[in-house]
Amino acid sequence: MGMETTLNTFKSFYLLPEYVGRLESRIAPLNKRADKLGLTRIQMVVTDDYIQVIDSQAKKFRVNLLSAPVVISGWRVVGVISILDNGEALLTGNVPEEYRNHANTCDHCGQNRARKVTVLLQDGEGNLKQVGRACLKDFTDTTNPEKLADWYQDILEIEIEDDEGSEFEGGGTRVTHFDTLRVLAVAAAVIRIDSRYVPTSAVNDSVPSISTAYKVRSIVEGKGTFEVTEEDSSKASRVIVWGRGKTGESGYLGNVAAALAGPVLEYRTFGIAVSAVAAYYRSEREAADDIRRAENPSVHFGTVGRRESFRLKPVFRTVTENDYGYKTVLAFVDTAGNRATWFASGIVDSPEVDSEGFATCKATVKSHGEYKGELQTIISRVKF
Repeated sequence: MGMETTLNTFKSFYLLPEYVGRLESRIAPLNKRADKLGLTRIQMVVTDDYIQVIDSQAKKFRVNLLSAPVVISGWRVVGVISILDNGEALLTGNVPEEYRNHANTCDHCGQNRARKVTVLLQDGEGNLKQVGRACLKDFTDTTNPEKLADWYQDILEIEIEDDEGSEFEGGGTRVTHFDTLRVLAVAAAVIRIDSRYVPTSAVNDSVPSISTAYKVRSIVEGKGTFEVTEEDSSKASRVIVWGRGKTGESGYLGNVAAALAGPVLEYRTFGIAVSAVAAYYRSEREAADDIRRAENPSVHFGTVGRRESFRLKPVFRTVTENDYGYKTVLAFVDTAGNRATWFASGIVDSPEVDSEGFATCKATVKSHGEYKGELQTIISRVKF
């Protein structure tokens, strides 16, 4: 068994210092397995790079996890194709989409039969081989190669919440299977009440928060309560129909279709399923925007350089940080549906609105521009 010594960053997190120990505890058992398998240990590097937590003196530091490639007899493990309980294929790592439809194939034995896991290997010349987990030993002439593949898959699934220990922290035996409709309905409720979806991978978020998937899982496992309405359940049903309609799509959408193919959801596809609710909402908004643009295209309004009064409806807000501090981007539409954007310095809240969702302001028209093929008016010095 050969092993490259070059270490590459395979995961990064922004964590408060007090949560770094939690990540260490996640890595410790994996490193014990690495020692037994003769693999290079995972290294954790806490960098000086940080983001300032909004409305706090706390800093979240970037933590990188580094690992050497897993190499078995000259073949590097590049991905794993897993068959879910519903019969669909889940692709992990760097697996080309074409392998989703050939998940039961083994290039070593040449047999196409029911398999739970096949491993994708690559040699030094870039040639790929798909080998069944049970055939790895014969193909590589290596002791316990399937354990090497399992270790590779497990390190890709390392996650850490920087707010674990909150009211949503739980213990006990991990639940491994969930009712798909129930999970999606709870996800719809959480997104509705929180007014946003927080991805597990939101490492650059300067607002301390728990990922939506972590919160949903805690609720489903009985460690928290949220009111789930009939509309939440109805949305969950629509997400399932939408997700199953993505069969044949590549990448993320292909994994969504695989995760939602049956009435039961597995632990390893939990995060994908929760994210599908947000993806469905996004697709609905994009479709509505396409219709709106076709029926009522945005036009420029106001006179460049002039300060005027406008009645605007806030439709989007995000806060970013750079070397010069925070910046808030707020998007609006006027009463005719024309688009306006304000790039504000610092952290700026959305304005209070009236019963129709509008707010009156005074603003200077900075310029008339275009974004993604749609005309928009850039405003500045906005005062509501």
